[in-house]
Amino acid sequence: MLRCALRCTRATQVADRFHLLQNLAEVLDQVFTAHDTALTAVNEALRQQPMSLADGQSRCPGTPRPPTPAQPRAAQRQARRQTMYK
Repeated sequence: MLRCALRCTRATQVADRFHLLQNLAEVLDQVFTAHDTALTAVNEALRQQPMSLADGQSRCPGTPRPPTPAQPRAAQRQARRQTMYK
């Protein structure tokens, strides 16, 4: 009888946790939907600010990154393949 009571208690706790998380997800969805325009505006404003990189440099989000050494080689290989198939 005691085992059954313990199992039922654990099952109730799991069900309660599930419903708490489900309710939280629903409320967060409502909040984010209601404030979508404000959150989008903040996101766009933050994207315009310069970012600090790990090596101490800063970069504006619109500035492209310099190519890695492997990228020019890959472009050359691709160009050679393109000429072979033309």
